[in-house]
Amino acid sequence: MHRFFSLTSALIVCGLLASNAWAKDICVQDSIGSYWKFTGVKSLSQPDKVSSLNGVLLPINAPISGTAVRTSTGVHIGVFVYSMGPFGGYNLSVTFVTDTNFNGSGFADSDGDMDENFALLFTNVNCDTLPPF
Repeated sequence: MHRFFSLTSALIVCGLLASNAWAKDICVQDSIGSYWKFTGVKSLSQPDKVSSLNGVLLPINAPISGTAVRTSTGVHIGVFVYSMGPFGGYNLSVTFVTDTNFNGSGFADSDGDMDENFALLFTNVNCDTLPPF
């Protein structure tokens, strides 16, 4: 019985470690010059894959949360940027279509009316080159 629990525990730990190994950080620079760091993104290599997105927008150190969905036409991403500035700051909702490395384009809504206020281009960059936050 003890062997069964040891084996079961080992398999659970291996499974947890393996699932984390499939996640990676993805960083992009937008056409305005800001950097977006998404941490622990699950693989989106196949259609119908979904990954929650969490990260930070640099240089303003604003938290990001959202979702990425891989379809036959690319990776569709929707995120919300939570500004930490005074009096509500500058919150954004952003939608874009990219490849699996998050190279692509999209639009941002900066006034909350759910209409596009400006366009953005996203280019994948090495996360090691980002400024500290």
